[in-house]
Amino acid sequence: MAGEPYETRSVNETASETGAISAVFIVVALLLILISSSNDIGKALTWAADAGRLLYSHLGWTLSIYITALLAFYAVSLGGQILGGPDEAARTRRVLGFVAELMAAATITLVAFIAVYCWQYPPMWPVLIILLPVVGLLLFLALQLGNFLVLDLETRIALTEKTQEQTKNRLEGVTERSQRSFFLVWALNSAVIAFGALWVTLPLSPLSSVLVMWLIYLVAVALLLGVNAMTMTTFLTSRDAQTRVVIWAFPTLTYAILVVAAIALLLGGNDSPLPQLGWAFILIITTTLTTSYWPRSHAPRWILDWSINGSAARLAERTLSKQHSKAAGEYRALTALRSVTPMPPSPLRRLRDAVFSQTRER
Repeated sequence: MAGEPYETRSVNETASETGAISAVFIVVALLLILISSSNDIGKALTWAADAGRLLYSHLGWTLSIYITALLAFYAVSLGGQILGGPDEAARTRRVLGFVAELMAAATITLVAFIAVYCWQYPPMWPVLIILLPVVGLLLFLALQLGNFLVLDLETRIALTEKTQEQTKNRLEGVTERSQRSFFLVWALNSAVIAFGALWVTLPLSPLSSVLVMWLIYLVAVALLLGVNAMTMTTFLTSRDAQTRVVIWAFPTLTYAILVVAAIALLLGGNDSPLPQLGWAFILIITTTLTTSYWPRSHAPRWILDWSINGSAARLAERTLSKQHSKAAGEYRALTALRSVTPMPPSPLRRLRDAVFSQTRER
């Protein structure tokens, strides 16, 4: 196995995955500290600094074990010291690569807390001069090992086939779409709806407050339409059933809050400007929902061209086309690789060969 070529992935992909795991570790740790400190930012920073000081006191033996383990992983992965056939060896390299990524993410989290400690106690800053090069070496080893986190050839071919099929099916669902630029449609819808909300709110005094109110409406409507467009695009392009359900949580919550606010404003009393704001909210809710989620099937061309739903379908079509082209290219490359890569013998074949060789020796 020493001379066996190993399948690897790009360092950028490994680094992105490690960075995502690190971000999750850091966010979870900070949330736990913030919750434990009763949402007191000052107290939370003090606790984070105390955590950094505690981690600093255990820094020496922790990094020594990490680097020693990563060097052992690296030697085992490249030196052909893994027992079993090619499939077992590749599986072991993937496990070691994932463990190395977790160790790298834990190290980045450790450095983040020590940085908070140094920020709270500036005389400790020189520690980073020694710490960062060692962490850099550890990350280098972890990223090299993470490159082995590659699925076997047949699994990747099956995944690219599934991706092509799914994107093709999704493309059939966005044939009715806008032919206009998304940013043009987004800006026009935002401006028109903001003018409508302003009209309901009039009269205002002084006149300068009219422009300010319109700008407030414009920003609010633009953000709301942006969220709706992102939701529809994700819904149309996602291949994960759970994502296609969860993606509706944020816009649903947003509109629920707007409805409650509109009702509260309408009940504010006829002698105050609150009912006018309530009707403006109602107009914003109904118009943004209409332009964002009006069914595209059998809709007139002008609705498809100038609605947020039609523009979201246009964005989805571009994304799906890129995904389909990328999957098709990967499929061609993988099938070409399979044609020149000898398939490893099955376990039954290896058992038969072992029995046959022992029989011949006798």
